Amino acid sequence: MQTHPIIVERLITLGWQVEPLGLPYPYDGKPLVPIYARWTPRTAAASLAAYELRGPALSHDEVVDERRREIVLPSHYAA
Repeated sequence: MQTHPIIVERLITLGWQVEPLGLPYPYDGKPLVPIYARWTPRTAAASLAAYELRGPALSHDEVVDERRREIVLPSHYAA
């Protein structure tokens, strides 16, 4: 995938194993970096803790982070 370099840091914080595939380059005035992001066993636990969620990750229909807009998961992920 390609993403902003700041997102790479956030993914790592949430337990993803991230490998840059190249140097950042400008796109539409903002930097993008190609990466390969791999889920690790720590990813789910770190994400649940970051959003203060309890129970299995896929059992949550809605995730609300006061700092960001509401995130609504597709209904096929509902428990």
